[in-house]
Amino acid sequence: MKNTIYLILLISMRVFGQESDTSILEKTISNIYDIERVKYQSTLQAIDGGTTYLDKTDTVFFDFTNSNNSTPKYHMVSDESELIYDGKRHISTLVNDKVILIDDTPNANNPLILTLYAVKKFLPEMMMNENIEFIRKQDTLLNGQKLYVFDITFKGGYIDWGNFVLKNVSAAETEYTLMIGMSDYLPRKMIMDNGSTGRTSRTYDNFDFDYNQDDKVWSGALFPKDYSKMTWAEYREKQKNKMQTLKVRSSESKMEKDIVHWKLPSLEDNSMVDFSKLKGNVILLEFWFKNCGPCVQAVPKLNAIYKKYKNEKFQLFGIEYREDFPQENLMEYVEKIKIAYPTLYKGGRMATTYEVSAAPTFILINKKGDVIYAESGFNEEEMTKVIEANL
Repeated sequence: MKNTIYLILLISMRVFGQESDTSILEKTISNIYDIERVKYQSTLQAIDGGTTYLDKTDTVFFDFTNSNNSTPKYHMVSDESELIYDGKRHISTLVNDKVILIDDTPNANNPLILTLYAVKKFLPEMMMNENIEFIRKQDTLLNGQKLYVFDITFKGGYIDWGNFVLKNVSAAETEYTLMIGMSDYLPRKMIMDNGSTGRTSRTYDNFDFDYNQDDKVWSGALFPKDYSKMTWAEYREKQKNKMQTLKVRSSESKMEKDIVHWKLPSLEDNSMVDFSKLKGNVILLEFWFKNCGPCVQAVPKLNAIYKKYKNEKFQLFGIEYREDFPQENLMEYVEKIKIAYPTLYKGGRMATTYEVSAAPTFILINKKGDVIYAESGFNEEEMTKVIEANL
């Protein structure tokens, strides 16, 4: 009897001694709202079909002191770009293009997705939304730190990152995960579903609450002096003109659509692949670009197609056509997403000639050199039938 009473008391102590879910979340909200300025490291990762196709680390700075209910000033730096929002406009760099871009309108590709500011804004709103359920999961470890874990289900809605609001849509149901440090009640990682097979996440590490940003940063005065300056509208017009030039060059000769007139460099060693020497083979061309989720999703099945038919007068080439990144960068990316078939690059003009406007786009050429299949999106069953019918 005494043992039974003792056991009941022990269980009661453990249950009632455990901090409630609401208390943990309220402390997190309170601690975020106490932050005036913060610099931290953040890793943005995107996975689709088990393959990581985006994995980049940013240094992020937020100044919440003058934001009130509006977007705070922020500064984000990565190896490929730098972005400033001074409270009124975006100023950014594109390292590979050596250009500084100025934009007085909101950024279409919202850089605030899953940032600390997103947690600050949406966590209180989520807790008050009757369609959103928080479920406490088993605690976990991340980088040696103990974390609380909450799964968040939004029944009948989603986070609209374009307008940065919670959106109620009866047919929708979206899932998020929030991890919170046990020692400081600050967010450490947030995850969201991205399509049926994808997930996107951000981490928040190495908080520095005493960091003082140089005032010159907000004007872009510390950007490289040799970079050219233009507005986003001017940059888009420049890219449009570039594509138009490619179209003009590509339409100068109808013969250019004949595969035998093309040569493209191999990403691996820059050796030229001469398609005129491949006539007599069925050739499948996959046009892709970096960080394209559907492209990554297709890779495992394309690897299987390449392996299955490579000894049967069949050639498969992936062709990077945006030309946004240098060779070394693309090689690292190809290794990361585990492409097993030959990859070519500098494919912008070829993509324009074949009127490629989306990725992945597939063009299948028969043994005579004729285009027999051209589709955006990966339809494995249909494509395989066409390949087998022409081998």
